[in-house]
Amino acid sequence: IEWYKSLEETPTAANNALQFLSSVFSYAQTLNLIDTNSNPASVIRKLNLTYPAIRRDRQIDLETELPKILYRLWDPLNIDKVNRITRNAIYLLLISGLKKSDVLNLKWGQISNKKFIKFKRRNNIQVYPINEYIQDVLDDMEIIYKGKIGFNFKKEEDWVFRSPIKQNKNLNNLRKTLNIYSSDIDWVIYPETFRKTFAKVADLALSLIHIRRCRRAIKCRSRWSPYHKKK
Repeated sequence: IEWYKSLEETPTAANNALQFLSSVFSYAQTLNLIDTNSNPASVIRKLNLTYPAIRRDRQIDLETELPKILYRLWDPLNIDKVNRITRNAIYLLLISGLKKSDVLNLKWGQISNKKFIKFKRRNNIQVYPINEYIQDVLDDMEIIYKGKIGFNFKKEEDWVFRSPIKQNKNLNNLRKTLNIYSSDIDWVIYPETFRKTFAKVADLALSLIHIRRCRRAIKCRSRWSPYHKKK
């Protein structure tokens, strides 16, 4: 039980390990190697000590949670002391809807004339347009890397988001920073959260555009339709 409680910060890993141990002890029981009631996993479940499963479909609430996360990202008082490279990578996830792997593995050679980013897929090349907000992130990354000793700036095979700790590798772990950015809400955000939230915002925007077009169409029909009687 103490071992399971020690994994509180990684509940998914704890539950996976518990499931594995449960299978091992259950198999040992079938071989009569241990007593029937000696499965420690069963004890943890009976005492209701298991960690709740993380909802992978959860999205950031745009009214109550997003402003708090954005303030943490901005961090005007530099309270959290998050490295700029990590902060920029997370911000790009938020404003682009790109996958975590696309962002963290992004290389300068994929960026074409400040117009779009190319992603090589299995059967084709996907092109993602660069807007002013994405360009702001890329510009800030240029500022960060300028003047660094031993850094061949914007070499095609160089990562945009290098690891702040190991300069010869790309950034690959956002968990610690995401825990910080989740301090003001009651759950821990994860990279896929940003992608789902971006999709939600995009759907809302498209819905608003559709509503406005319908209103214009109705207005035009009421004004120009032969069935509309002038007063």
